[in-house]
Amino acid sequence: MKTAIRFACFIAVWCLGTAARGSEPVIIPPAVLESSPAIYPEDASRDGVAGTVIIDVDLDIEGRVSKVTVVSSPDPRLGWAAMAAMMNTAFHPARIQHGDGSERPTPVRFRHAVVFEHPEESDAVESDHDQSAMGARPGLGVGAVHAAGDDDVV
Repeated sequence: MKTAIRFACFIAVWCLGTAARGSEPVIIPPAVLESSPAIYPEDASRDGVAGTVIIDVDLDIEGRVSKVTVVSSPDPRLGWAAMAAMMNTAFHPARIQHGDGSERPTPVRFRHAVVFEHPEESDAVESDHDQSAMGARPGLGVGAVHAAGDDDVV
């Protein structure tokens, strides 16, 4: 039986260097519109594989996921499951707000963590996080929002 969760993508985004300073632009992070379940691969669960998958996610100016890259994963099967869930997640696009109050959508990159736990071990997840204990859960995004294709923090 495949185990799934509601992939409520919690993104904690630190917009480093984007505090309102005069007329400098501010990045308004993307927001999840519709999440997709992360499926804990049955064979990985059976093999005792668990852990945290870290992914980089690129969004285009319309909020569509254009690229997902696995940064680290305890097993390729978990990496594929995290990528598949993120590719099916819809976002309100990130925006750049200028000093004059005008805004425009912008492509961004952010880092996200998905934690895969064995179903027996995830009972604590249910009580601590008010989620169903189904084996995989979203982690908090880590890092900063970057302009897509740019290595500098925006």
